[in-house]
Amino acid sequence: MTLGIVVIGMVCGCIILTGAASYIHKKRDSPLDLDEGIKNASNAQKIYTENTLQNAKNDYFHPG
Repeated sequence: MTLGIVVIGMVCGCIILTGAASYIHKKRDSPLDLDEGIKNASNAQKIYTENTLQNAKNDYFHPG
């Protein structure tokens, strides 16, 4: 009985926390621009990121 109450409380807490985070994000109206994050990176970081993404893509489409 008490375990069920604890589980229900945790689920409700997660739902409330997610709703609050969503509300705060919408209120700040912060646009998500994916190119903005890499703009200030060094050339080495850009190359590393591109290589990592390419390797992940290759591993996904050609496993083994």
